[in-house]
Amino acid sequence: MERMPRNNSENNNQSTSFDILATRREVDRSFEQSEVYRSTELLTRFGFLRNMRNLNLYHGRTSTGNESEPWSVNPALDNSGNNTGNKNINKVPALNTAKYSTAAHFAQARAQQNGGRSEIHRITSDNPDARIIDKSFDWSQYSEDQKYIVKNAIAKTLPNLLEGLTLSFDDRKVGLGTLHHISEFHGEKDYRFLFEGDANELAKKMGISRSAAETIGAARNTNMLLKNLPEESISRLLSAYRDKKDYLDMDLDFVGRQRIPISREYIGAWMKKMDVVGMRTKVNSATLGHKDINNYLLFELDDINTPEALEKRREERNRIMGRIAIKNAELMYDGIVNTKVMDLIKNDTYAKPEQIVKAAMRTPGFKELFEGDAGVWEKFSVQQHTETVLRVFDENYADKLPATILPLMRTALLVHDIGKAEAAANHDKRNQKRYNVPRARDFMRLNGIDDKTQNLIIAMIGDGADLTTNWAVRHFEGAEKTLDIFCRKTMIDYLGNNASEQDVAGFKNLLLTLQTCDSAAYTDMALTRSKDGQYIYRNYPEFNGSFKHKAGLNNRKLELKTEGDQKAAFY
Repeated sequence: MERMPRNNSENNNQSTSFDILATRREVDRSFEQSEVYRSTELLTRFGFLRNMRNLNLYHGRTSTGNESEPWSVNPALDNSGNNTGNKNINKVPALNTAKYSTAAHFAQARAQQNGGRSEIHRITSDNPDARIIDKSFDWSQYSEDQKYIVKNAIAKTLPNLLEGLTLSFDDRKVGLGTLHHISEFHGEKDYRFLFEGDANELAKKMGISRSAAETIGAARNTNMLLKNLPEESISRLLSAYRDKKDYLDMDLDFVGRQRIPISREYIGAWMKKMDVVGMRTKVNSATLGHKDINNYLLFELDDINTPEALEKRREERNRIMGRIAIKNAELMYDGIVNTKVMDLIKNDTYAKPEQIVKAAMRTPGFKELFEGDAGVWEKFSVQQHTETVLRVFDENYADKLPATILPLMRTALLVHDIGKAEAAANHDKRNQKRYNVPRARDFMRLNGIDDKTQNLIIAMIGDGADLTTNWAVRHFEGAEKTLDIFCRKTMIDYLGNNASEQDVAGFKNLLLTLQTCDSAAYTDMALTRSKDGQYIYRNYPEFNGSFKHKAGLNNRKLELKTEGDQKAAFY
């Protein structure tokens, strides 16, 4: 794995400012050695997948009539409800295609029908590995040996059940043994499908709810379809995912026609694992005189826009985050890494939340604090809550920040509630900060974090967290002005007297990120691991109303509601 610079001399000799400001996708390619990545590359060579960067996609649309409204992708919208499935850009009829002429003809025809001005925009993704599944992949062009290679590659990309299965909050106490003992099989041993009528019987036999039985059975069904019958099922599964259907009607040789429950959650997890952001399909366009055309349905809209818009986002990110990123690289990568948790945080940009928290619990005196009850009605431990906020950060922001800021944010999230169990045990949750701050300071000192970084993190999880809540969640009058004064003082302490307004804006963005991740942990967009660590479930939607929308492949992309233009500039 490519590691970040650890000291100034290495930074000056081998790295540039671009390296320091690059995201983890750009500087850490360690995942390219994984079996999933190699299988994904093979599937791309066969044509089952297409690299979005090589497609030159064009978006044809009519203008909204509002000249002051810039063209943009709205990730809150989805790909359903019309023939081409692309009524997702400013809510106007649109078409995504790899042919400029087709996009232009569509835009012109719609402009003539509905008024407005025709527009054609080139679109791409800021994920260099973004891929499109070709729903029209032609299996018949390959020999049996080649089909075997493709099917085997697909099987290697599939999530296991614990990666692709998410129970509801109400079913969070289902034991892991249930996943391995579904005995309602039909026909040949390899297929083991749970049919629609089996859920009640299975629920009764296993002593679980019908919803849990359906969730588990649907995930297993989807895994089996993708693994054993990809030629027959993939196109239909993708269509069901697009159309938000939870079952397939299939003719099976050994049992005849059956309705098979499927899991859109599992399909989304599979596509996410392969960096799939959409699919290529053929449609008959009435707008173009019932001509058959290739159309691209895009699901991960958070990462997709025009090249110009993505570059502007990058420039803005670097402008407001640049000096914080450089300073953090100088401080947190300086010296020798001497603990497991700091080695993960500093040098493994793709470390999983559970790995980070488990390593943190090796710090003397902190295992009990992480295992303690967080004092909320959901009965989360501090360990569970901390993993959850780190997971929200990883899914929403870790690819949008300079990679050198990841250690700072991960450490802040790791310690933001580190005294919560102690406060709860003392029936003093209202004064939780009094416990968090000294425990966080002790933790960082034991793990070799320098004083300046410690002070910055304490500012983030202490007064910074309170002031951000007053501004972004409670909307107190005058709260933003107070927060700005605090951010300016903190940046002067961290960067020196020449701290700029851009630096203040950057730090304010980091505070909002921390607030968003913490609040999102109490929504059904967040995933929490069970206390035994063996399965995950969606949380109770307690704070859903604080967020603007759900988006992404599995509705886990989010944005905190704020007043005015308060969201981070590069999100």
